[in-house]
Amino acid sequence: MLEHVKTQQEAFIIASDYNLVPYDPLKCEPVLHETGLRSLFFANTSNIVKILIQYDKDAVTVTGTPVPNITGVYTLRGLHNDKNYYQRTDEAWLIWWDDVNTWKISTALDVQGDCFWTRTDPDVDGDYVPCGNAQGTPTVEPSNF
Repeated sequence: MLEHVKTQQEAFIIASDYNLVPYDPLKCEPVLHETGLRSLFFANTSNIVKILIQYDKDAVTVTGTPVPNITGVYTLRGLHNDKNYYQRTDEAWLIWWDDVNTWKISTALDVQGDCFWTRTDPDVDGDYVPCGNAQGTPTVEPSNF
């Protein structure tokens, strides 16, 4: 029951963002999904217009004005050092835990390289500090759900 309520809340947020909110009530139905992915069908009140929206409930977003540009959506790829790690959708950058006390954003797991960012905190979400040749303060944010 709780999962159904959470899905309904997520559906309402998505529908609101895309101006799909029908007058009474919100029509959506979850469909089979891969781990971390949700799919919802929406319809307007006359049930004429239908749309399928898929989203990754476990993705995080990097925002800010870092140099080089590492902003974008990072999807959950698996576990690394007993914590989730994330990869940008173009596979150029990763967010990973160093197994001590720090999150890192770099181009390869366990490799800082010349340009990387760090966050010394058990939580992946928050501001990161530039290191090496990196510039700017990117912020990792959870999905809106």
